Amino acid sequence: MKIDPWNVHKIETSLPLDNALQVKVSGSEYDASRIFLKEPMKDQFKEITIKNLKSYYLGQELLDIVFQAAYYSDKRFFTVHVQRFGKEIQMISMKYAPTVHKREETNDKDYPLLGSDFEVMLTNNETKKFVSVPMMEDEGRQVGVDRALIRKGFTFSQPILELRTKPVKSGIELHKECFRVKKKLEQNIKNKKLSVISGGNPHSRFYLGGHFHISNQRPTYETVNQLDQLVSIPLAAISKNEDINRRSSYGRLGSLRKNNYAGFEYRTLSSWYKYIDGGKPFFEWIETVFLTKQLCDNPLSKQMSEAYYRGDLQELWKITESNIRHIQQTTSKAVKIKADRFMQWLYERKQNH
Repeated sequence: MKIDPWNVHKIETSLPLDNALQVKVSGSEYDASRIFLKEPMKDQFKEITIKNLKSYYLGQELLDIVFQAAYYSDKRFFTVHVQRFGKEIQMISMKYAPTVHKREETNDKDYPLLGSDFEVMLTNNETKKFVSVPMMEDEGRQVGVDRALIRKGFTFSQPILELRTKPVKSGIELHKECFRVKKKLEQNIKNKKLSVISGGNPHSRFYLGGHFHISNQRPTYETVNQLDQLVSIPLAAISKNEDINRRSSYGRLGSLRKNNYAGFEYRTLSSWYKYIDGGKPFFEWIETVFLTKQLCDNPLSKQMSEAYYRGDLQELWKITESNIRHIQQTTSKAVKIKADRFMQWLYERKQNH
């Protein structure tokens, strides 16, 4: 039986279904040049914009799968055919298809800025039950809410808090900013008999993410491969696999979305709230991986991917050691020092587990 590259990453292949919403996207890496959509039970495709696609139910997620599948297949020019049937998104086909289109411009005079958002939940210290907050408008709030909802009768509440940081120029500054926002939340709940819970899948159907943002830097397969191999796989290697269910959906390797600041958001990681305290080497390393080219000379392999999704901690640690060793032997002194610090940070947390 043929295994497509995206199947390793828990994306199914299907025949086209007449009663599914079908989408065809042609593009290059993370730029979509043309999009065609066919409504369920219709005969013809119609050309639409990215904005139009995102207005459909799970339209953004369809676009996410398109770019992920192209990345897994190492197709820098592609036409991808996907479909949504109910809540399920499936691949139909992928082909190499050179396209000509205008790339989005970045301003070379603007230095990339780093940002983040990370999610947590709250528990009641006495009942040990999870606590959700009433629905609210949180535009611009540093402590806001995710879109996930809980319904009780005619009342809706939101169980996931989303902490957001302002953009900064370095990993060290980002660490300070995350620490400040973390302490702000903890201070707010201090006298309310509540505790913070994080991790990738702390409760039931709810998954918590930790996203890193960069401005004025176009996403490329090279950068995303580095983030996968040098950040996501190492963090998976020191985990207790509490987030393993998230990895096959929101936490797939290569998960990203472009942002409104000529950059992108890397979305693979589970919530790293617990790593903020004492996390300076981790945040320094995030900056290094985002901004340093040619740290990885090998693409993401099937072996690496399978180890990530099945939670093979021994294999993931072996991959991590090999990748960091390569960097220590081939890069500048400044990068080597940061790699050493990151590896020591990983080792300490691995031992604590």
